[in-house]
Amino acid sequence: MPIASNLVPMFLVAALATVAWPGSAASQPLLDGVGGGFGNQGFGGGGFGNQGFGGGGFGSDMGLAAGSTVQGDVGRGLGVYNAGLGQFFSGLGQFNLETAKANAVETARAATLNEYLYRSRLVARERYARKVAAERERNRERREAVADRINTRPNERDIMDGAALNRILEDLSGYRIAPSILRSRAQALPVELIQGVPYHYPSIGGVISLGRMLPEPEDWPVLLRGEPLASRRLAYDRAVQDALLLARHGRLGLEDIRGIREAIRSLRSGMPRVEPGAEQAAFYQAQVFLNQLETSARTLQAAATTVAIAELDGFHGTTVFELVDFMERFGLRFAPARTPEERELYGTLYFVLSEQRNELNDVLEPIESSMLIDRIQPVPEEPR
Repeated sequence: MPIASNLVPMFLVAALATVAWPGSAASQPLLDGVGGGFGNQGFGGGGFGNQGFGGGGFGSDMGLAAGSTVQGDVGRGLGVYNAGLGQFFSGLGQFNLETAKANAVETARAATLNEYLYRSRLVARERYARKVAAERERNRERREAVADRINTRPNERDIMDGAALNRILEDLSGYRIAPSILRSRAQALPVELIQGVPYHYPSIGGVISLGRMLPEPEDWPVLLRGEPLASRRLAYDRAVQDALLLARHGRLGLEDIRGIREAIRSLRSGMPRVEPGAEQAAFYQAQVFLNQLETSARTLQAAATTVAIAELDGFHGTTVFELVDFMERFGLRFAPARTPEERELYGTLYFVLSEQRNELNDVLEPIESSMLIDRIQPVPEEPR
């Protein structure tokens, strides 16, 4: 046999040895190799070496199945791959489906919670509105009860706070009765009572009272009644009397008011010191009294109050009509009574004013309860 024809099978064997078959490593040759020579691993017996051609096929371990081809095996591999890929996308679709279901459940839960919160807020607002309405109704009923009590059956506090007196003052003023009727049927009032009443001046937020500016000797606190302070008390009385006289003639100046304050400071500096104990109450009472004198002196600084105080100092009216007229012209109201003398005056004054209103009931214009509530305003306490 020519050499060329002998080499063809050898090249064929070498080519087959480099083919990667399905199920084997890509780098593993089909045959272990061609032996180094012709012998046990050469051409002989049934084929090439132990894994040569024998028995009509390629080796006994790694040979092609009967009727299979490379393209067929590749196609089968691709089919298996595509089947796995189909399973993957099927699982992915199932995942998306379950995720959508979970999102739907979460959305429904959020919507239910939102509806619950909305309804809860509506219920809370409705309850609060009912509570506020009920509280307003209770307050209205309480105000009506207080207004009715002050108007018809005031207690001692209503009188001493000035609320009951101011209520009668509203009834006797011009909006419910003609001034001419009140003048013709006015009851008598002592001028000392009118001058001793404390009047609240809303425009300045203070109180004008001749009784507080010029207290009687027995009205001074115990610590200020001593003989060592007699000259200082006299200096204060003279300063106030001079200021009132100047105010009556329209010549009151700041120097005159400063003189009153200097007299008060002199009284404060000359007040005897007390040891902590039983006399602390007396010391506090004296301090409050001096503060009240200073407050009364400050009211003289306003021009309007100066005119009112000057007119009150020279007041000669002796009837309820003149008292009402004086208070209406200056916009005054009854201030809360503080001293025992003022409380005694208020008791007498309430009796006279209530008798005057009862006498004029037949000519008084009716007033609604709502207007009655609005007109009852407490007079604020002046600072001590």
